[in-house]
Amino acid sequence: MMFVSKWCCWFVLITYCLFQWCCMVSCDFVPPEESIKCSSGNSNCTVTNFHRSFADRSVCHVADAVFPTTELDLISAIATATMKNRKMKVATRHSHSFPKLHYSSKWGDIEAVNKGGSKGAVGVASYTLLVGPHRRRDAGNRSPWKLMVAQRKRSYNFTGYPIIGYQNKLQSAGGCLTLGNSLLPSYCPWDPRINGPFFFNVGLNIRTTNLKNFIQDVQKLVKLEPKSLCGVDLYNGILMRYVSASTAYLGNHEDGIDFDITYYRSQDPSSPRMFEDILEEIEQMAVYKYGGTPHWGKNGNVAFDGAINKYKYAGEFLQVKQRYDRFGLFSNEWTDQILGLKEGLTNYKEGCALEGLCICLEDSHCAPNKGYFCLSGRVYKEAKVCRKVKSSNEV
Repeated sequence: MMFVSKWCCWFVLITYCLFQWCCMVSCDFVPPEESIKCSSGNSNCTVTNFHRSFADRSVCHVADAVFPTTELDLISAIATATMKNRKMKVATRHSHSFPKLHYSSKWGDIEAVNKGGSKGAVGVASYTLLVGPHRRRDAGNRSPWKLMVAQRKRSYNFTGYPIIGYQNKLQSAGGCLTLGNSLLPSYCPWDPRINGPFFFNVGLNIRTTNLKNFIQDVQKLVKLEPKSLCGVDLYNGILMRYVSASTAYLGNHEDGIDFDITYYRSQDPSSPRMFEDILEEIEQMAVYKYGGTPHWGKNGNVAFDGAINKYKYAGEFLQVKQRYDRFGLFSNEWTDQILGLKEGLTNYKEGCALEGLCICLEDSHCAPNKGYFCLSGRVYKEAKVCRKVKSSNEV
């Protein structure tokens, strides 16, 4: 036993030293694979995110990819697709969106609309497109929607700490996105090629008037299960960010705090999370009891259910959307669902609550074969969560 412990200590020490040396000699990283992959030139493509897994673990299929390098090229590509009545969508190179929106929080086609008009044309100007197949105008005979993906071409060098400025003016990525020629290549820790950490992120904004009561309810839950948040955000807990009120149509209209909850996600969709019921209750409490609004690039389906009704300027946003995209070429089933234009956001099936695709209504929506059953919340009694029920043989 002492021999094993001794070698474990040596292994940890050597690993630490190698890491420090790697940082000193600036080990180069192998950048992650791009989210767009085509099997025939720029045609017959698939689109996914940085984890190679969206909230519902689906893969989006794309008919054609277009990579404009100038705004004129982009406008031409959009015009061509519009004349052919083809579906289009925008996304980033590595696509860090958990839902199937494919947009950057700064340049995306959802949050880029405000009272002053649309910034979409400016934001999309330096991106790349993918377009769908020809589509009939007959609503009864439409081809499945396809994506148009965009890739930002400009980049800025990091000049060092401290990083000071307004959050909406900052956008950064780790050095692991930079290709190098070092003898010691490394990868982004979340790169699926190295079987790194697989996680999911819930991001909800609570306005300041509800903060105290929400935090106190979370504390009550943690008191019941003291270890329940130990593994959140790789042991860093819940991240809280102050966010000022916004004038954007789909922005938060009061000052509040964004609560980011990052947790382990199993590669097996039928496997529950650690403390599944606690995390579900916190999410439902935030969304339904305290009127939390979702981060548009995070969350599962539950957080978006009825979310559009929480924005007092949602009607104005939909008017702008109709004016700039009256044929719905930049829309898809998912965006129509979260904007309240189409039913079907909640997907009831076996195990759906484990993935955040539904709130359980019956035990089959959890994992009864693994001891997880659909029960009421402990603090927020209106919540319905998948809770582990210990058998008589368990301590």
